[in-house]
Formats: sequence, structure tokens, C-alpha cells
Amino acid sequence: ADAGISCRVTMITGYPGEVPDDLEDSRQFLESHSDSIERVMLNRLLLMSGTPLVRSLKKNPEKHEDFKIIRENGAYANLDHEFRTAGEKGHRRAMKKLLGAVVSINNQPLRASASSFEGVM
Repeated sequence: ADAGISCRVTMITGYPGEVPDDLEDSRQFLESHSDSIERVMLNRLLLMSGTPLVRSLKKNPEKHEDFKIIRENGAYANLDHEFRTAGEKGHRRAMKKLLGAVVSINNQPLRASASSFEGVM
């Protein structure tokens, strides 16, 4: 940021084993670097067919008790799944706070040097 480069962050939530403290750590990171970060892209985990994560979930479902594969969608090469932890009150509360940090950063005006990249991310 000090060099004039537009800093943008991409985060993925909903990974197996994620707990509210992980979301809180992400929120704290964003807030402590909000003067340097111009945009944040927050994504939910998408399970893609054939990836190491999917193979692990299928081979050792007991290792990932908070995850349940519902069905595989061959047309899109992804899997519908349930992440049970996401429905818990503490997780929802932490996600709401993380989303607040994301919105706060994304509502800041871009530096003029970065405006040509808007919409790219």
C-alpha cells in the first residue's frame, strides 16, 4: 500500500474445522490492516469434485464431523454439502462481525491509482 499498489484480500470461509475464533482472527486481521486493504472478497467454500479435500471428506468422514456431503453434481463438478458449524449461534455471530469488517473496507473509496482495477476483483 505504501508503494501505491492496491492491496486486495480474498478469504474463504466454511472450511472443515472452522470455528468462531477463526472468523474472529480474520476480522481482527482485516480491521488491523484496514488502512492498507482496499477491497475484500469473501467467499464460501465450494467443494470441487476430485480435489484432495473432497477425497479426504469421502475417505474419512469421521474426521470432519461438521461436514456432510449431500450430493455430487456431475454437471458442475461440485458437491452440495452441509457445514453444520455454520448454523451455530457463535459461528453466526462471528460471521456477522467478519462481514461488518468486510463491508467497512469495501465501502471506503478507492485511491485514484486503483480505480481502473475496480470490478476486476
